[in-house]
Amino acid sequence: MGACFMNRTVSQANSLQGEITVPGDKSISHRSVMIGAISEGVTEITGFLSAADPLSTVSCFNSLGIESRFKQNTLFIFGKGLHGLRQPAKMLDAGNSGTTIRLMSGILAGQKFATQISGDQYLVKRPMKRILDPLLKMGASITATGKFTAPIAIQPVKQLQGISYELPIASAQVKSAVLFAGLFAEGTTQVIEHEASRDHTERMLNLRPETKNGATVISICGGTSLTARPFAVPGDPSSAAFFIVAGLIVPNSVIKISNVGLNPTRIGFITVLKNMGANISVENEKIIGGEPLGDIIVRSSTLITNFILNGSLIPNVIDEIPILSVAGAPPWQQNLQQRRFSGCRATTHRHGAGRLPQPLWPPGSPCLGALCGAADCAGRFTTLWCIDLGVQSAENGAVPTSGRRPLLAPSPTLTSCLKRVGAKLAKLGPGEKVHMLKFDEMYTRLPYEFFTHGAQIRDHYKIYDEWLARQPGDMMAKRREEAEMIFRRVGITFAVYGEKDEEGAGTERLIPFDLIPRIIPAHEWATMERGLVQRVTALNRFIHDVYHGQDILRAGVVPREQVENNAQFRPEMVGVDVPHQIYSHISGIDIVRAPNAAGEGEYYVLEDNLRVPSGVSYMLEDRKMMMRLFPELFNAHRVAPVAHYPDLLLETLRASSPATTAEPTVVVLTPGMYNSAYF
Repeated sequence: MGACFMNRTVSQANSLQGEITVPGDKSISHRSVMIGAISEGVTEITGFLSAADPLSTVSCFNSLGIESRFKQNTLFIFGKGLHGLRQPAKMLDAGNSGTTIRLMSGILAGQKFATQISGDQYLVKRPMKRILDPLLKMGASITATGKFTAPIAIQPVKQLQGISYELPIASAQVKSAVLFAGLFAEGTTQVIEHEASRDHTERMLNLRPETKNGATVISICGGTSLTARPFAVPGDPSSAAFFIVAGLIVPNSVIKISNVGLNPTRIGFITVLKNMGANISVENEKIIGGEPLGDIIVRSSTLITNFILNGSLIPNVIDEIPILSVAGAPPWQQNLQQRRFSGCRATTHRHGAGRLPQPLWPPGSPCLGALCGAADCAGRFTTLWCIDLGVQSAENGAVPTSGRRPLLAPSPTLTSCLKRVGAKLAKLGPGEKVHMLKFDEMYTRLPYEFFTHGAQIRDHYKIYDEWLARQPGDMMAKRREEAEMIFRRVGITFAVYGEKDEEGAGTERLIPFDLIPRIIPAHEWATMERGLVQRVTALNRFIHDVYHGQDILRAGVVPREQVENNAQFRPEMVGVDVPHQIYSHISGIDIVRAPNAAGEGEYYVLEDNLRVPSGVSYMLEDRKMMMRLFPELFNAHRVAPVAHYPDLLLETLRASSPATTAEPTVVVLTPGMYNSAYF
């Protein structure tokens, strides 16, 4: 995992005033691409959310032969109809998107070619059985691992059959997968749900649900062709929820959130807030692409606390429960641990438990623990210390250095909640602030890279730290998503040695990339460069000695058997002189800063790669990506260039030539696609 750290100071707000927009709705962004890809014609999508998950959907359809183009704020999908997709050259990569893999499985089940689809190390742990069951009933040839997880393999079948499927629990993803598969099935496919779930798919497909015996029945006829039409992705209601709650709990506030999706299955949290006394109104309502949207006006309100959520409401507020917990907290002078969060337990019965058949957040769960702990700290202390959202209180502003209690993995939802906690603190005196620090996994693993032994930021990172503190809170996350999208689109991957998939093929991963730069000041580099030149010279002399006098072996510095029994030792090279005694024209030296005996960070060599290192291509691509993502940093500071590396390589190889000509012909041999870094 790459490093990403924030140092943010959240001050108490006197009021919130103004008009904002929020990012596009992720669910609708996914579906607009999917529907556009299997429609006839060009689909124009405005407001598309260019985040990692929806871009995974775009990437998968690109691999299936669907062209897509971004032009300003519009995404164009060049659809080819129900049967216009083509077999991908390799396994489809859904990234971390459960929506992508589950909904696309319904579409892929009806194709006339075999496909496989998987995702990252987190997605492959998530359950897929709930989509496999109905697709198998439709006659699909679809399999997963023994634990019913990705990768998912789909083989073509002669014809899917329409079924009537009763959802065991409310799930928009399962419903959508079945409806998409129904487009390729013979006859009519019906989905029956007893508790409402998000209905974006049926709205965007112009389906008309019916009510029968108290249940909702959605039907789709197989073979129905789709014609491209424009989609306008509204603002994400879940993103708007944080600003809505902030506007409600901060005194003297009036805010307007423009073009927010008002799908009834997505705004259950507004109903909850209104029942708590929230002053929320809607203006400029309209319907585009089957989806209602409008402007939400929020005014400061005195909210009733101690609210209860019942099972039928939970599926439509599941993403907003953390921020609802902040809105429903009583005055901060009390201990939050003693307050009732009745809404965080769903009553379980046959059709009333929503997505989760067990209590939504059992007692002592990490999510509630973090919220309760954070608010408890905020009520009695002036400093909040968070590492990977582990919470620890510190009296009188003194941050403890040990005894941290990690409560959960980093969560954007909870980070946003904690920021609203900072806005609501009533006990802060004039000038007092809540400090919130979040460190990513790499940052905590490599503290000596950024800090001295005395926990002070190293001088050469201070300017960067100050710049980072001025950036919007979600900037780094957006930059990471942009980088991953570009790497996926270009196909910059590397092969993982030793890892094989179920068919024995090698495993490929995205290029290693870290948003946090490793900064080496000029004076340190000058010392390091001299050491590296000395080291590479010594390594070449070592190899020359191995194939000539073998003094180092006779002296026992290196055991003879370790050299002569090594698979890379070439007996035929003994006594052979190479031009200029240069055996390794390029050396890849892996270096890390680690604690020395005094506890300070010092550079150490991890290993020497005496070969033509494929990793140099990653260095060049990483630098290009950093310059693309953060041009202001490169414009403001003197950064040593690396783009001239090919020229340096050519110069080095020419200098190594035995020929007397001034410009000898240089040929670089490559194993091509068998290179682990081939892209």
